[in-house]
Amino acid sequence: MATNKQDPDELIRAFGNPELKKANPCPFCKSTALSVGVVDAKRLGKGNVWQVHCSNCQCRGPAGDSAQRAVAKWNSDFSPLHSREIVD
Repeated sequence: MATNKQDPDELIRAFGNPELKKANPCPFCKSTALSVGVVDAKRLGKGNVWQVHCSNCQCRGPAGDSAQRAVAKWNSDFSPLHSREIVD
């Protein structure tokens, strides 16, 4: 019988930042395997920004100037074009 256990590293990523407890599931694949972190966007003239990232479908949310702002933008409606605003 197969069990549906979550990877402990995934849980650490998912709950490592308390702001993620407020994040909605991924709007594209409905996964809750999310992380939020700093992305170097200097090449776009923005400096460092925060983004929510879905580990399942690799979607990235809109850039925010803090983890709290990135989660707020993630929870709002954004188009797939915005999900690729920052590409690593």
